[in-house]
Amino acid sequence: MSEIRLAPGVIVASDALTFSASRSGGPGGQNVNNTSSKCEVRLPINAILGLSWRAQERLVMLAGNRLTAEGELILTCDETRSLRTNKDMVMERLSELVRDAQ
Repeated sequence: MSEIRLAPGVIVASDALTFSASRSGGPGGQNVNNTSSKCEVRLPINAILGLSWRAQERLVMLAGNRLTAEGELILTCDETRSLRTNKDMVMERLSELVRDAQ
């Protein structure tokens, strides 16, 4: 099991993250209809280790409607036609959200 560093002193186990890909909407030519480039990541908020309880509360507030009733954080990105780039961007958004909560 490997760990992913989200912020200084804050990690999440890689197996706590669930990635999925789907087709992006919007313009992009005919290829957009054939490739799955939208990336979604899901993780239980309690799988994030290293946050103080106050930072966890701020994270819940910052997450807003991206947090399910079950405590699962869902972030998506479909800004580019590249699944790899969108995955990198969604992980950066997750890191930013955690850093903002600290």
